[in-house]
Amino acid sequence: MAVTYISAITIIGAPTEAYNYGMVVLWYSAAPIISNVIACLYYIPLVHKLSLKSINQTIYMGITVYLPALAINALTPLSLNWSIMITSGLCTFYTVLGGMKAVVWTDTLQTTVIFAGGFAALVKTIVIIGGFGKMWDALERGGRINIFE
Repeated sequence: MAVTYISAITIIGAPTEAYNYGMVVLWYSAAPIISNVIACLYYIPLVHKLSLKSINQTIYMGITVYLPALAINALTPLSLNWSIMITSGLCTFYTVLGGMKAVVWTDTLQTTVIFAGGFAALVKTIVIIGGFGKMWDALERGGRINIFE
């Protein structure tokens, strides 16, 4: 469930938040654990039993398609409208062809890329600041680390 909701919003937004506000954003990781447990034990069975659909799902899906399309638009000469259509079309195409299996495999690949990218960023940051010890000392003092010094 958690991997399904990790999207471009998380991948693009979390590092920006960490850069602007420091490592306090790690607490953002604790809240979903509690809410996911409650959702799995209470809300999901209830929604499934009642066969409900929500407008929030539609809004979330729109944002989830818009953010990667925005990144594609920034990196390519494609217009935003074309980026949205291509992103939506590709996702619809592979989901229709592969069904839930395609979605699960896409989530698996996405998780691998997320962890590899996060690990690479951590290693690069530790190398830039001069080692894990320097980073830990600065965090214990409550200070921020400026890697651009």
